[in-house]
Amino acid sequence: MIIEFKNGHLQGLLKVLSSLELSLKDSRMRTRFKNMLIRHGTEVIEPEVHLIVREFAILDENNQPVIADEETGRILFDNEEDELKAYEARKDLDEEVFPIKLDEYNKKMILSVGNALLNDENLLVNGDLADAVDEWCLEFEKAIEYYENPELESDSNEKDTKKKKKK
Repeated sequence: MIIEFKNGHLQGLLKVLSSLELSLKDSRMRTRFKNMLIRHGTEVIEPEVHLIVREFAILDENNQPVIADEETGRILFDNEEDELKAYEARKDLDEEVFPIKLDEYNKKMILSVGNALLNDENLLVNGDLADAVDEWCLEFEKAIEYYENPELESDSNEKDTKKKKKK
């Protein structure tokens, strides 16, 4: 079984997790979880963003995107159509998910981070962040239920075995 977090929400998740005041043990588990998210961003998301930019943006003589506005980092495009294509490609990337396997190795980390997020009464959110937090909480609730109900694990394993046998 896995839990999933949208690529476009990972920076917000990192920020929210960093704001939680935790015990030493829970803080260590949060750090492990954050490092997993950061690694995914560095190894998967950033290279994809660079590919999108290089495909649609105007490139200088060094094959680097031309920056239209230094202050905002806005990139220059030949036309509105290319800018829209880049925007759509980035939007698609942001909607893709980062799956995290619910296994014994991740159990302490997922339970610790999930319970910390779900039980923090001081965490205040609004707007778009509130919607994202709700999605994260649903994933952590799913994970906690999975880990706390061993019969779910055997049901999941049986389904996986049946799927493999059918192939």
